Amino acid sequence: MSLVRGTLGILFLFAATAVFAYDWPAPDIAVRKTFAQRSGTNFEPGLEFDTDSGQLTVPEKGQVIFVFSPHTGSPQNLPSSLGGFVALAHEDNLRTVVCGVVPQVPDESTGLARGELLGTNVPANPGDLTRHQLFVFDQQLHEVVNPLLVFPPLSSNRSPVILDVRVVPVTGGDSESLFAHSHCAVGYWNLYVDAVDPARIGGADISRGVYSVSAFLNGQQVFRMELTSLQDKEGQWIIKGSGQPLASVLDADHEWYLGRVFFNQGTNFLELSIKNFQGKESGRTFRVMGDRP
Repeated sequence: MSLVRGTLGILFLFAATAVFAYDWPAPDIAVRKTFAQRSGTNFEPGLEFDTDSGQLTVPEKGQVIFVFSPHTGSPQNLPSSLGGFVALAHEDNLRTVVCGVVPQVPDESTGLARGELLGTNVPANPGDLTRHQLFVFDQQLHEVVNPLLVFPPLSSNRSPVILDVRVVPVTGGDSESLFAHSHCAVGYWNLYVDAVDPARIGGADISRGVYSVSAFLNGQQVFRMELTSLQDKEGQWIIKGSGQPLASVLDADHEWYLGRVFFNQGTNFLELSIKNFQGKESGRTFRVMGDRP
């Protein structure tokens, strides 16, 4: 069991999703990894963010239900690669966990108001950004919720980018990029989209995951997925509303598997649309000629 799933299990022992505008735990949040983003074989069930703020604060009125300090340990003596973290229970049945802090809160069962000190952030070097994680749990539905459905929107001046669109014959064979090829044999093809949400954080360019992908073939919708929440079932993340394992949709880093599509003989129009977590949208339309073998 992963550490994140272990933490999730602990939180579910403390028992309507309501969407409220919580406050970010720091005023200068810079999201490095987005909800459900894939990195190798791992997925981000929250947000990974940077901040150079010296203090992190309580996002919403709540009760402390779990505290872990990397300096003093916890009453349960649990190891944590998340660094120090504090878990809070809120009146709307949501639970938040802020990671990567040196906790400055009393023991469990303490009530805290919005904006109170949660913990301190001491960068390794002056001016460095320290990385943190933020998780949101729906206690009633046992779901991990996209934090950007709960916290205020973050500004973004860049749109997501479709890096590549490729198709692979369902019978096997080499993949073909629709950026380079406009002819495909009539029949079924597996469709993949490589898409990122570019950002610049701490002087470096990074590629974050996108929020949603939609596809239309000849005017008919063939795929639509939004990353709103995940459920942990038998050790794998399941995308809410689809029943599909996250690992089968996010086939690789930033690459989405959209399923099988059928190219008819003659002209086919494939339309793709992607959105980032700030609502900015990008799209591409491909004219694919279906050829008889």
